[in-house]
Amino acid sequence: MYNAISRGAMGSSGAGVRVSAVLMLGLATTSCTTWVKPGASEYELQATTARCEAASQLQAPPEMHSVTISPAREYPTTPYCNTDSQGRQTCTKPPRDYRPAVYSERDANETVRRAIVRDCMFSFGWRPE
Repeated sequence: MYNAISRGAMGSSGAGVRVSAVLMLGLATTSCTTWVKPGASEYELQATTARCEAASQLQAPPEMHSVTISPAREYPTTPYCNTDSQGRQTCTKPPRDYRPAVYSERDANETVRRAIVRDCMFSFGWRPE
């Protein structure tokens, strides 16, 4: 599949832009790895990375899921009391302190895409440094 994508992805003028966008989306996938290939140029690295990122996006598109980081909670509050000049005590209990849930988005296919990019880079002769 890599060869079909690498040969066909740059065929039309719009495809190059799409591959560039896919590369930008997937930079996190390869940003921690330094790839080397004897005799290869920086351009070849960028082109191969773009091809592999495009392949990974096609084979394992982002699948976003909401993940609860912190559930919604209510914290009890402490009542406060005042005594007036006649010795009567009046207590007031403030409303509970409510904290809404905190959510984050996670991509279920991120690990799969990393593996696809890695395999693809290897198939083009690149090796991690």
